Amino acid sequence: MHFNRIVHLSIYLQMAALAVGMVIDNEIVGDPEVDCGVDMMHVKFKTKNPFEGHVYVKGHYDTPSCRSNASNNHTAGLTIAYSQCDVRRQRTTSPSGVYLSAIVVVTFHPMFVTMVDRAYNVKCFYMATDKVVSSNLEVSNSALTSAVNASQHLWQVLHSVPTFISYRFRSDHLGINQYSKVVTSFLLSTLATELITQNVQMPDCKYEVLSDGPTGQPIKYATVGQQVYHKWSCSSEAGMYCLVIF
Repeated sequence: MHFNRIVHLSIYLQMAALAVGMVIDNEIVGDPEVDCGVDMMHVKFKTKNPFEGHVYVKGHYDTPSCRSNASNNHTAGLTIAYSQCDVRRQRTTSPSGVYLSAIVVVTFHPMFVTMVDRAYNVKCFYMATDKVVSSNLEVSNSALTSAVNASQHLWQVLHSVPTFISYRFRSDHLGINQYSKVVTSFLLSTLATELITQNVQMPDCKYEVLSDGPTGQPIKYATVGQQVYHKWSCSSEAGMYCLVIF
């Protein structure tokens, strides 16, 4: 009956009003740490006191892979696979790249949303950058010299620049049982935003022609039939970048 629905919603709202006076001596300390990997993102929080709540992707509380529970220490975090939890993808042309984002909710009480809870729109931006690297190689056969000399190769690096947007709860809409999807959705819609950005340095890549194999010496001259080794290398964090050769 509609009457029962109204009564249930009224009870939820009364619980929310009572929870305004609920005091939890805990909060997030400093800025969240975001790590953008090849196929996942990881967000980590430091807390004032041992964490006893939940961290989950909005709309996926009931999905175990999209939620982490109380750690009982001073840190909380969540690893989100890009293939799960409805991670959003948005391609951009200026700058060229792709955004992957998910709203992460941090609740300090195991059952209620309180005034110290936070929600973050965590974004990882993978920027596509084109750069020309070259290495000159002279071949003694003059017929092949013009075809091999000054060869050029394009490389494309996918580079993550994590940013996250901090959402904060308004103090006049607090304390509702988090299993009530209607009221929780209403609470999340009242959040204000604060933008914090973090930049990661692009890698330095080079192209070499080596003698014999990967451990050979760089060469500038070769004869027809001589075996050479083409090497592309980048100084970057392992597992962070992708090199595409055209």
